Amino acid sequence: MDNNFNRVRLCGRAAGEPALSHINHGEHFYRFPLSVERLSGQEDLLPVILPRRLLEEHPVHTGDTLTLTGQLRSFNNRSGQGPRLVISVFVRELTPGGVAPFMMTGGVARNRGVVKELETALKAPVEVSEYSQLCGSLGAALFALEKMGVKL
Repeated sequence: MDNNFNRVRLCGRAAGEPALSHINHGEHFYRFPLSVERLSGQEDLLPVILPRRLLEEHPVHTGDTLTLTGQLRSFNNRSGQGPRLVISVFVRELTPGGVAPFMMTGGVARNRGVVKELETALKAPVEVSEYSQLCGSLGAALFALEKMGVKL
């Protein structure tokens, strides 16, 4: 993905079959609701849009567990039907199954040997962000901005 910080990663279950949403420049896009569980146990239904090529690589059916990576997209619905502001998740990567239950950050997360040993000890996969070496710095910067009273 490019250096755009509009990123979202979700793990949930398809709550419906993909249906044609629209065609843009000859490319077909499909929409389906993704059910994502909150910590409280409640579920949110999030509208997801993805290009047909992703569906061809990984067909989606109701009840499938999926991991999606993409961007939040919005537009003003001027049709007079439904909500005025429509927000959806535009999918760039689709992976069948759930995400790893553990995430490792920091520069040492770039050491594949350390990550493998940790996976062996945990008996579970470990997710490593492509920006793992920046996580601590970003957190410190956000903390400093908060202390300075800057509202984001």
